[in-house]
Amino acid sequence: MGKKRLKADHRADTRSGGWGGLPHCVTDSLAYRHLSFCARAVLIEIVREMNGYNNGEIGISQRQLSERLNTSNFKRIGRAIAELMEHGFVDVAVEGQWKERQARQYRLTFVNTGKPGSFRPATNDYRDWKTPRRGKSGVEPVSAEGIKSAEPVSAEAPIAAEPVSAGRNGKLPDSPSHPAEPVSSLIVCHTQSPNGGGSGWWGAGRAFSPAAAFLAMLIDGLAAETSDIIPFKKSGGCEECGGSFDPGCRGLPKRFCSEACRRRAEKKRARARKLASCGAEA
Repeated sequence: MGKKRLKADHRADTRSGGWGGLPHCVTDSLAYRHLSFCARAVLIEIVREMNGYNNGEIGISQRQLSERLNTSNFKRIGRAIAELMEHGFVDVAVEGQWKERQARQYRLTFVNTGKPGSFRPATNDYRDWKTPRRGKSGVEPVSAEGIKSAEPVSAEAPIAAEPVSAGRNGKLPDSPSHPAEPVSSLIVCHTQSPNGGGSGWWGAGRAFSPAAAFLAMLIDGLAAETSDIIPFKKSGGCEECGGSFDPGCRGLPKRFCSEACRRRAEKKRARARKLASCGAEA
């Protein structure tokens, strides 16, 4: 009598629970390899809810899936379920009813369905899935149709514009020697600052697009027109120490040259108010 051959016991420690797995023919299929990571995780959670006899009645809601997957992105879970249905792994047997608080019931296409009286074999819809067709360039035909060629004006080589001196009002002179070319990609601006002291803040000889050049000339013209109307604020001296300082060009003019002078003036005004109140009571 020969010896009994011992075999390794590789049973899983289920801790008196169930076992959820996917067949190798499913994981090796083309449809499964093209699934996203989120869709694969949702498929595993749906398989976990099957006890061997409830295929077609696997009820699980998106809220339960979000708790299992530790995420609150319900839109991503919905897209994953739609992806599983598109690839042929999952089918909706019964639609959910929100008012009655009933979740969807799913059917796995690679598992037999039904009870002893109404047995139905697995449909294996994932085998019929094929990769979408793509063009020669590797993009889908729908996206390739939306590509249009460049307009002839923008496709032409850019023509450098001749340097034209802008006037003080920000307008280019109408001269036949310097016609305005709409296809010029760059315009060289030579402008003067509003006070006439050299080039403006955009610098002389810099190249700008037509929109930027027009904006620069508009700012130059407005500054030239308002420089004679709105004079710069002059300092009348600090109200506390009498020293001269720059009052600034924005907002109300400053009254004190420093924070220390402002505090001394506030203390003097507070002392004067206190003395006035004491005299009124007397």
